[in-house]
Amino acid sequence: MKFMDKKLLCEIAASLTSKRFFHFWKTLNWKDWIYLGSIGVFLFLPFVLTYYTPAWNAVLKQIPIIKSSSTMVRWYSIYIPVVILLAVLILERTAILLKYRYPLVVISILFVIISNVVTERNYYHQQKYNPNRIEMAYQQTIQGKLIPQINGISSNKDLTQQVSQMPCYEPIFGYRLESFPLKTLHQGSSLAAGKGRLNIKNPACYLYPEENQCAPGDHFTTSQIKDARLFLNYQPFSFEFSLAQKMANFLSLCALIGVVIFLIGGGSFYLLALLKPRILEIFQKP
Repeated sequence: MKFMDKKLLCEIAASLTSKRFFHFWKTLNWKDWIYLGSIGVFLFLPFVLTYYTPAWNAVLKQIPIIKSSSTMVRWYSIYIPVVILLAVLILERTAILLKYRYPLVVISILFVIISNVVTERNYYHQQKYNPNRIEMAYQQTIQGKLIPQINGISSNKDLTQQVSQMPCYEPIFGYRLESFPLKTLHQGSSLAAGKGRLNIKNPACYLYPEENQCAPGDHFTTSQIKDARLFLNYQPFSFEFSLAQKMANFLSLCALIGVVIFLIGGGSFYLLALLKPRILEIFQKP
């Protein structure tokens, strides 16, 4: 479904650069106003999605797809094709701009290139962040000198020191982590026990809470210490999948088997077709 026909869009672009501005708006019929209203709502969408209050954020977190978005500022990319389209239409509908369109295009391209070349980037080169510790830990890991594992929770250490940072920033819990289920998580050993819970989140509870009899953000229990150790050492551990995920896994396996059979069968037929003349020639010899 089109939001606006090309003629109407061209007229709007022309009205922005002519004396017929007010007259144009008076000539619009109710269908045109519906088109304009639809586009207005569409263009207002990034502002709606990036505006923050605790109450509004709670509403957004209930909307499918949108609730899984972590970087709402990306919605402003909607304006990129709109600005390009309006610029092209204004260029085509304005006599003076149309006359000098080729020089204008060349100047615009040069402006983009030059502005990027001369942009001051000292800010990025003068950052105090030093990646040496990360790079050293990486080299030690691939050389087998450092075994990747998590031993504790800390707010002033990182993965290179075998700890998980608290709080870890994850926008899916809200820009201010207002939805992060902290519960009993605290600084200290990952396997510290208290009230039957370990000091580490169970990722299965985020993915399949009902199937694993827990709630999102729950910790490993003391009876799951073996699974917790595996998780802390980046090893797989067993947990229950949802029915939908089991079906998806089964379909993926069937698709993989089907692809393998197709490749083997297709390759065999293709090879047979190539060798058939040679085989017939051999059998037809006296």
